[in-house]
Amino acid sequence: MATDLYSVALPSIANYFKVEGSVVQLTISLNLVGFAVSGLIYGPLSDHYGRRPMMLIGMTIFALASVMCYIADSIMLLILIRFIQGAGAGVAGVVGYAAIRDMYSGSEYSRVISKLNMVVALSPG
Repeated sequence: MATDLYSVALPSIANYFKVEGSVVQLTISLNLVGFAVSGLIYGPLSDHYGRRPMMLIGMTIFALASVMCYIADSIMLLILIRFIQGAGAGVAGVVGYAAIRDMYSGSEYSRVISKLNMVVALSPG
């Protein structure tokens, strides 16, 4: 998500759209809400339709929303698109871990999850 990298740009975004900083902060808040809520949807859908199709759908939503953020012409549109972007990104947190659970078991699963969590902990955002 690189929230740390994005937060540096908040004053510039506020200046660009000529709004208060608190309004621009909604782009982060609603992105995280989309991320959290989407997990409740992706989990059952990935159980029914499969991990790969749901991962592809979620990542496509994320990628398209990322492009749309670039061309957003109002702060309200940017806030909405950031919510959608978070909803797309939420697939990785749920379906990614479920896919690992499908592929590994026992101590092998623990080893893979430990490595993944180290990468996540060291990544920006």
